[in-house]
Amino acid sequence: MNENKGFLTGLGDPASDVAAKVAVAAAGGMLDGIKQSGGDVWGGIVGDRIRFWRIERFCIGLTKTAGKLKDKGIPLEKAKALPYGEMLAIFDGMSKAEEDSLSDLWASLLADAMSVRNVSGLSKKSAAIILEQMSADVARVFIQLAKEDRLNEVNKLISRFNHKEFFPLSDEENKIDEEEIRQELDNVKSEVVSGWEYIFDERNFSLEHLDLVKNELLRLNLIEAHRNLHYFDPEPFRRGYAVSPHGLDKVLSDLQDSIYELVDARTDHGRRAFFSVEGGHKGTNFGLNTLGRAFAQAIGL
Repeated sequence: MNENKGFLTGLGDPASDVAAKVAVAAAGGMLDGIKQSGGDVWGGIVGDRIRFWRIERFCIGLTKTAGKLKDKGIPLEKAKALPYGEMLAIFDGMSKAEEDSLSDLWASLLADAMSVRNVSGLSKKSAAIILEQMSADVARVFIQLAKEDRLNEVNKLISRFNHKEFFPLSDEENKIDEEEIRQELDNVKSEVVSGWEYIFDERNFSLEHLDLVKNELLRLNLIEAHRNLHYFDPEPFRRGYAVSPHGLDKVLSDLQDSIYELVDARTDHGRRAFFSVEGGHKGTNFGLNTLGRAFAQAIGL
């Protein structure tokens, strides 16, 4: 706690004006329990050290939220007030986010919730429940998977633009700035490559640790295994099997093994290795599922 003394000494009352204004804006400006102080919000927390630590993390998160709202072009006075249950779930999680990377995600979640242009289909309370269960490492891998998912979407859009003379764009696609998408492609591609290089460096993530991270993301139901193509031999008797009872038994046995492999590949995702290397390209056998994409959108990825 010693390294935090400077912050705690200077925290004072009221706390950061920016943090306080975000809290008031999220509450619609009229919540009895929230005054112009981070300390007033979390004053009921028992124990000075815990209380001050959570106030610190809370104010840091709110200040980051103010910056994200500014980037979205949303002044605080025009930000959307949140339902109390949703607001308190986010505030509670934000006050316990120790790592800066997690604090950033909580700030993104709150900023997205306060945005009048919020289009995420996942409720912010549900997103808060998911985010609260994430460690910094799990969040890092999830962010990487979200970037790869976005890269796939951008590549699809680029393909649509490249063939628009033959296949007319939809009304929604016509609203997209093609130049911005092409610029985004370069940026996201670079981030994806560097991200995998970091994750697959065993000094950062051992194979055992990656397996644990994968299982955590599976437990949270945010990812699914990529579908593997599985081939069955259509002409077994032309490839060395004897046309005899023994040969028929062998064909049926091999077919049964292939079916087991297919079922395991489609259902037992926990047994799949997390990473893959195809053609020298480092990647993964997993990607975001529908819930994972909705969660990524909710936290601004």
